[in-house]
Amino acid sequence: MSMKDAIKQSKDAPAPTSSAMVPAESTAVDVMSTLTELGGVSDESGVVHSDTEIPWIGFHHPKSGKYAEVSAVLPDLKTGDPYLSFRGYSSVEGCRLQVLDKMYQCWQHTSPRGDLVALTEEERPYPFKEAIAAVVLVYMGDTIIPTMTTFRGAQTRCVHDFNRAAETASAPEWAGNDKTRAKLVKLPSRMRIAMSLNMASKTNTNGEYHIANGVCSALTFEELATLSDWQKTPEAGERLGRVLSFFDRKVADLKAARR
Repeated sequence: MSMKDAIKQSKDAPAPTSSAMVPAESTAVDVMSTLTELGGVSDESGVVHSDTEIPWIGFHHPKSGKYAEVSAVLPDLKTGDPYLSFRGYSSVEGCRLQVLDKMYQCWQHTSPRGDLVALTEEERPYPFKEAIAAVVLVYMGDTIIPTMTTFRGAQTRCVHDFNRAAETASAPEWAGNDKTRAKLVKLPSRMRIAMSLNMASKTNTNGEYHIANGVCSALTFEELATLSDWQKTPEAGERLGRVLSFFDRKVADLKAARR
């Protein structure tokens, strides 16, 4: 079965929109069964041993251990800007993202250096901050890149924005009279839309703070064509499988750190 045919047959399941999202293991069966059909994903093809073996979306920040290294390669990046890390660093300016139904939400307390002090799956007040690990498809021109990222703090608003937009896209009346949307309704609702990241830093009397939101809209005709072509490639399932397997390993490590 091709990826395109599998998507057509997959069940539409919008993600939860409350601040307490379902932990990853609660959605893993549905997601993995759907994506296995989409791309022939298997455990054997998805073994990942290190961060460097999968593309990763990072967010530029002075607390990051890679801050100086990334700054040297991408000097125009501002605090909070996303970039692609995979065998080097690349700008993803102008990219659009799809957050798949493969997420893990927690609240983390980190040291001033960014080291993890404590982690819980229950919402906690400051100094804990929300974090959402997610599998993401990155649309870059006529290319789609399966990646993983972790949205933290203000960045998590982008995920909630995407979830709300996906829920809206699941409504029967969403397509209206739009010809492109009429084709998109054959896809699961999370794959009908894509998101641009709007990141900014501001300063007030308490110092610098960050704002973020996800600007979501339906896939364009060109993005839909790119998705259709990508689904037909044998590499699509293998690469997505690697990211999904790494996600499971990463979430297992996070759960082991709960305290």
